[in-house]
Amino acid sequence: MRRYKKNQKLEIAWLDIIHDSGWVSEVNAGKRPNCDCLTIGYYLRHDKELLYISSTISNFNDRDKITIPLGCIKKVVVLDVKEIAERTKTLGKT
Repeated sequence: MRRYKKNQKLEIAWLDIIHDSGWVSEVNAGKRPNCDCLTIGYYLRHDKELLYISSTISNFNDRDKITIPLGCIKKVVVLDVKEIAERTKTLGKT
């Protein structure tokens, strides 16, 4: 995984892990849908196995933490906040 700056805004496309707690036949076990996820957050750090990001940071520099296994990540996009702000100005206008 490439290096990012602390608190850089990222969009992460990743595949979540699904666990069925009930019994499933072998035929039906392979028919479960994927759980594709899209998470936007502030980069905190990563190591050789996990990516740590936050969806919220307080003015005291406290934060929540989202941990995503690197093997589940399909794509990471660095978000350009100015570009997003410009695009959202046109939302709802036709």
